[in-house]
Amino acid sequence: MADDGERATRPHLLLGRAYGREGENEKALGELRMALWCRDDPVLRREIADLLRAMGRGEEARRVLGEP
Repeated sequence: MADDGERATRPHLLLGRAYGREGENEKALGELRMALWCRDDPVLRREIADLLRAMGRGEEARRVLGEP
C-alpha cells in the first residue's frame, strides 16, 4: 500500500508531466518541485534536472542533483 508521501506526490508528478508535454515548463517545474517536497526521490530529482537543463538552467540542475 502507498504511504502518505507517495499519495501526496502522485498528483503533482502527473500534473508536472502533463504541463511538460504541453510545453508549460515553468508550471511543470513547479509541480515537479512540489512532488519532490512531498517525497524526496532520486528519479524525480533527475527528471527535474533534465527539465532544468532543457530550459537552459544547467547550474540549477546540478544543485538539484547535489553536484558541485
